[in-house]
Amino acid sequence: MNETVSPAVLIVVSLVAPAAIIVLLTLLVVPSPKGFSGAPQVLVWRHKAWEWNAGWMGLGISLAAVYMATEGLKDLWGRLGKQMTGALNLVTWQICQNKSDQFKIDGFSSFPSGHTSFSFAGLTYLTLWLCSKFAIAFPHLAPMSRQYNYKRPLTPEPGLPSSSRDESEVNGFDASSEQQSLSIPLRSQGAAPPIYLQVVALVPLCIASFISASRWFNYRHHGFDILFGAGLGLLSAWIGFHLYHPSIHRGSGWAWAARSRTHAFFRGIKCVERVSTEGWATATAVESNVEKSPAAL
Repeated sequence: MNETVSPAVLIVVSLVAPAAIIVLLTLLVVPSPKGFSGAPQVLVWRHKAWEWNAGWMGLGISLAAVYMATEGLKDLWGRLGKQMTGALNLVTWQICQNKSDQFKIDGFSSFPSGHTSFSFAGLTYLTLWLCSKFAIAFPHLAPMSRQYNYKRPLTPEPGLPSSSRDESEVNGFDASSEQQSLSIPLRSQGAAPPIYLQVVALVPLCIASFISASRWFNYRHHGFDILFGAGLGLLSAWIGFHLYHPSIHRGSGWAWAARSRTHAFFRGIKCVERVSTEGWATATAVESNVEKSPAAL
């Protein structure tokens, strides 16, 4: 039976390619040479190694979770596939003239689509990882309380009266006047990412969509099998990414730090988090300042 995307191609596209891209970009652009200029090389390679580790761990969790869920559902509720109805030459639901075990396995494991779930898990994770590293996201407005600390000179908009600056001005704003917080127009507080970065983020999703569509026009799955597999892949990718990376808007491109030595494998009662003042939390002044820099990535 002909398949547009064979299982071998699926593994290369959804597992090998994202893993290779993560390694390549981590070695080349993460962290940004501009943001880490003057930092010790040991520190730079320490960050590279950790970002590489976190990137692969998230990808592995995403693909492992979706594989187990898909295979489990196939065993529990897998139903007769579209193409297999004729191939099995069914006489009754109990009698099959075709005795091939492979036909029986493929014929009654249509739900959910494994190609779809696996491709969406790996390639959606890659999209999220790329969006995190290159700040590809919808324009975002920070909370109003943070706008007072935005360091920008008070320059009135064209056509608006200028206001005098006095001693109460703090960090580019007049703390005594809420009106000063509006000196930066709402539309100037966010912008869309460049078109080429949007294309970079969409390419993996387009590839996953093509793989999913091929299962339909190859008559291998019903429509609901494909849609459910896509949802399963998206959920697994979201879980795998957020286990090791903060939100795209708030993480500045970094992965979560490592667990502390005392809480690495067990967190007891009254322990708030799995991090403490050990390890990564005791960053040097150079490291701390660099990570807070907007140009770090």
